[in-house]
Amino acid sequence: MGVASVWGFAVVGIEGVPVRVEAHARSGLPGVTIVGLPGAAVREARERVRSGAASSGLALPSRRITINLSPGDVPKEGPGFDLPVALATLAACGHMPAEFLRRVGAVGEVSLEGVVRPTRGILSVAEAASKEGLWLLIAPVECVPAVMEVSSMPVAGVRSLAEAVLVVKDSGCRDRIIERGARWARGRCAT
Repeated sequence: MGVASVWGFAVVGIEGVPVRVEAHARSGLPGVTIVGLPGAAVREARERVRSGAASSGLALPSRRITINLSPGDVPKEGPGFDLPVALATLAACGHMPAEFLRRVGAVGEVSLEGVVRPTRGILSVAEAASKEGLWLLIAPVECVPAVMEVSSMPVAGVRSLAEAVLVVKDSGCRDRIIERGARWARGRCAT
């Protein structure tokens, strides 16, 4: 168990604001705490992420998990933080390597079945991710065309939490996405 982080994005007005999503998993009374000025939908991510992960065959261990959303003075609203919270939490719990995630952005709502759904503000998110100099943006597959209109950064369009985890775990797929700007499609890495 350990610490992992990924980039999420708050949408304030029409601006995308990069938010560091950090997860720390440790021994202790099982539970999830989210700090850093989360809105109601972000606090609800605890339950969506746990159920979505379990439905994807990625059950979270009985650990004490703390999620920090930084900077703390920026309001974080909406379910778009589900995917970055899920990825950081799964990496902190050992389901995938944490190293690569440090320069990755993610956005999307995670359903109880583990499906990744679009959220509002994708154009603002894509612009903010590009300005931040991230290696990759992981987003719902439906958002890929819009992201590619406003940014030349590589984007991995995913349909599920399991696909998002596979993008992070599979270095061959990940490398092809980054090198060629390929898209993730239908459960396999397409170029």
